Amino acid sequence: FYREECESLDWSDEVVATKLTNVADVIRSVDNGKGPDNLFMAEVENLSIIQRLVKEKLSDLGYQTIVLIEGPDTRGIDPAFISKIPQKGQAKLHLIPYKDDNPNELKYALKSRGILEVTVTLPNKKDLTFLIGHFPSQSNPTAWRAQAVAFAKNLMAEYQKKNRFVVLGGDLNISSEEEEKNHFFQKELSEVGQVSHLIGCKQCLGSHNYRGGWSFLDVLVFSNNLNQSGYALIPESITVVKSKNHTKKNGTPKRFDSEKKEGVSDHFPLYARLKVLK
Repeated sequence: FYREECESLDWSDEVVATKLTNVADVIRSVDNGKGPDNLFMAEVENLSIIQRLVKEKLSDLGYQTIVLIEGPDTRGIDPAFISKIPQKGQAKLHLIPYKDDNPNELKYALKSRGILEVTVTLPNKKDLTFLIGHFPSQSNPTAWRAQAVAFAKNLMAEYQKKNRFVVLGGDLNISSEEEEKNHFFQKELSEVGQVSHLIGCKQCLGSHNYRGGWSFLDVLVFSNNLNQSGYALIPESITVVKSKNHTKKNGTPKRFDSEKKEGVSDHFPLYARLKVLK
């Protein structure tokens, strides 16, 4: 239903402007209107629309790094990244080498979103690498998400061996039921970093609600060596962002409605802060 709705929706100038305004309102709801310094985004159509968001709706907030690399997704949606911190070097897109016994399924899996890598130079002159992921949805086999988790885990481990500091995150699409069976967060990703909802967000129900059940589909993982960068995670800062125009009366996310000109997404954003170490 939602796929058909998305493909048939008339993205008129008015609808696009409304969606950009609503997204910007959520961003501005963080840190007393300042917005986060670094922002991961999922399901973005192209670089142009992110540039419009920053130029038309967030121009006063100081965002200077805007990155999206077109990937193989057949629907044309990709992860993106914006930051107030200057970018270092070239961004890259890591395509996950999925395997599947079914040739037709494998062909589809290989068209899934990659992991976007962007490095910024922090105020203390240390570099911090962000890995922005959007793993296969729950309509796809668990095996695909398992492969995505393994790839991301290995990438984080490899970078830490090279003394690089990393934050992995995004819409990893792992439901609470799937996590209970496979322990992707508790056993796999916890080996290479601090997983947001396992060390903080203690009062949070989740970032996504499906038929009354909550899951942390949206996650941040901070590399185990992060403190060596001169910055440290503040666990108690981790929270789910619930802005007024993005929350239903029952406390669940309000997805975008082009006719009513309201809502933003069926996911809530996740937010965390770092502190400077003396």
